[in-house]
Amino acid sequence: INISILAWRNKILFSYVSQFYADVANFKFYSFFDIKSELKNIDLVISKPGWAIVSECIASDVPIIIPTFIAWQEEGNKLLVELWEVGFYEPDASKIDFAIRYIDFSKMLPNFRKLKKNDSSKIILDKLLD
Repeated sequence: INISILAWRNKILFSYVSQFYADVANFKFYSFFDIKSELKNIDLVISKPGWAIVSECIASDVPIIIPTFIAWQEEGNKLLVELWEVGFYEPDASKIDFAIRYIDFSKMLPNFRKLKKNDSSKIILDKLLD
């Protein structure tokens, strides 16, 4: 398993982790990561469910494990991921480790097709014009 560790906004934690685990062969550290072009090369994302990363994961058919979220702000995104079964919420790190080892995340891929709506722009336009 190759693991990409991204800085995002937590520069202090990123600095610590990148120094502490610098010698781990399958860890790659990114202070910047072009999600739009690179996410297609990722099999699984572990992240809090901000709207941008959830949207990009859905657009790219990448399952997401949510270890934490900001109540009221990201709770709806967490619920969306759980409802459509394109990932799940799990705050226990040992259970995330188990999931990474034993869950076949490819079984979630058909759920992405069900979630995406080809006519979403029309649906939004119709709602705005109502």
